[in-house]
Amino acid sequence: MFRVVSTLLTATLLVAGCVSSQEMQLSRNTVRIDTHGEGFIGSMESDRYTMRRAAKLTLDNGYERFVLSDSSRSSRVETVGYTPAQAVTDVRYEGHRRVETTSYTAPQPIRETMTEVGVTVTMLNPGDEGFENAIDAAETLKRLSN
Repeated sequence: MFRVVSTLLTATLLVAGCVSSQEMQLSRNTVRIDTHGEGFIGSMESDRYTMRRAAKLTLDNGYERFVLSDSSRSSRVETVGYTPAQAVTDVRYEGHRRVETTSYTAPQPIRETMTEVGVTVTMLNPGDEGFENAIDAAETLKRLSN
């Protein structure tokens, strides 16, 4: 029972992952967003989270659209731990003779995908250069919130 619970817990932690970000204001209408995703879901959600955050920041700062520049994305796999070693001994009797067979499972690495997404967001309003070709923040936020 413990082995099943332990395996399920490990699988849940590996799949769940998490996403976090840091933001740095570069100018009145420009911000840098660096997002870090861990695990399978974190890796898939890093881009989505970054776009959603860019749209939200744009609207929160009183702008309608945004442009992305200086974007970067990288992924790597890291070993974050090891499963415990296991030894199981099977005992059987053949007549009066006791026969023991032990099987050993060595520790296995637990690997996790780490994803880094970085982007500079320039927020724009009508009349600003590039506004017509910029990404609509409200539409983006609505599309990515579902």
